[in-house]
Amino acid sequence: MLYVARALWEALGIGPLLRAKMQQTGCEAPHDLALLAMTAHRLARPGSKLACQEQWLADDVYWPEAHALALEHLYRAMDFRLCHIEALAQETFLRIADLFNADVDLIFWDTTTLYCLSLPKTLARTW
Repeated sequence: MLYVARALWEALGIGPLLRAKMQQTGCEAPHDLALLAMTAHRLARPGSKLACQEQWLADDVYWPEAHALALEHLYRAMDFRLCHIEALAQETFLRIADLFNADVDLIFWDTTTLYCLSLPKTLARTW
């Protein structure tokens, strides 16, 4: 599964796009590797970032270059992605639409992993 995910990651231009964004911002952390690891983990055996780092990368998959990834790398990669989400999403969409010669009129955004935090009124006033 890892090798298929990695091949698609590169073929769709996601890896090169992340590396270019990291180079533009002067980032030296392994965000591209961490994001690929989390994506491949989600495809192979969905679980938390902790499960990705402690079990999947450590025991379940042979991926020597990812063994140095710590849990903080996964969380920092998510922060990096969030900071650049608009540019990354737009460029990824354009690359994939071009690859498949897609004429797109409507885009569905999957938000099933998002949730809203409900705060008690007393606590909400302090925020």
